[in-house]
Amino acid sequence: MRVKGPIIFILCFLSVVSFAQQTSTFSSDLEEKENELLSIINELANSVDQISKNDINKRLIDKFMKVLNNSEAMAYPFEKLTAVSNLKNKTGDFRIFTWELEEEESMISYFGIISYMVGNKVFTDELSDSSRMLSNPQYLRLSPERWYGALYYDLREYNFKNQRQLVLLGINRNQTLVKKKVIEILDISNDLRFGMEVFEMPKEMGIKRKIYKYAVEAEMSIWFDEEEDRILMDHLSPLNSMHEGKFEYYIPDLSFDALNFKKGIWQYESDCDVRMNKDPKDPYFEMELPKQKNVY
Repeated sequence: MRVKGPIIFILCFLSVVSFAQQTSTFSSDLEEKENELLSIINELANSVDQISKNDINKRLIDKFMKVLNNSEAMAYPFEKLTAVSNLKNKTGDFRIFTWELEEEESMISYFGIISYMVGNKVFTDELSDSSRMLSNPQYLRLSPERWYGALYYDLREYNFKNQRQLVLLGINRNQTLVKKKVIEILDISNDLRFGMEVFEMPKEMGIKRKIYKYAVEAEMSIWFDEEEDRILMDHLSPLNSMHEGKFEYYIPDLSFDALNFKKGIWQYESDCDVRMNKDPKDPYFEMELPKQKNVY
């Protein structure tokens, strides 16, 4: 009977070693694939010919789809791929990669890959940028094949009852005179769709995503305030009344707006105080406004 203890210990030890070896082997395998992706990205960055860019970008998409099509890749950090935006939710069952590609005549197109889990199975979808072809995109519910392209820089998940909302903040720079910031709602409750009618905005009934347009020389910040379940943003105004409705003249005016999450709905609040009650115990009392993440 005395022998059982050491035998059990040895067996447990061997199991741990075996598992560690498998984990190490798998990590090395993913690291190798990450290096292959990085090599393609570097090749893309150094390419000047548009035909070559398109071919290299197609290889990048194909490689991404293959790498992400397994459950282990959901948790792998891909930290070397700094040239692409790499976001995932806290539960680890969804992640999204997006990037932009400059084309001829300084036009910019957007590309992306979504990877998500249903049970133990992983699904991947390529995102096809249709933003230049969509009329009134703020009112449309879109599939990955008809995506309003953007480079996403932040992601949070919000839940109400049985509804899951993945909220994405992004930028779209495919016009020469204006930049656009996008608040995109991704519905993953059933079929994966971009756009949900969950905004309560003045004069914008029924919108499914919020798109802000402003001068290309300006910078607009939009960020999550998780403690208050809201999204904060710079308020945009025209340089003067003559430019009302001409978004190439819109800039931040040093005031702030918010979208507050209430029972599954994003409710608009104008001219809000980002420092709350100005109480020294309040975390916002001496806050610096967050700098927009540069991922492009």
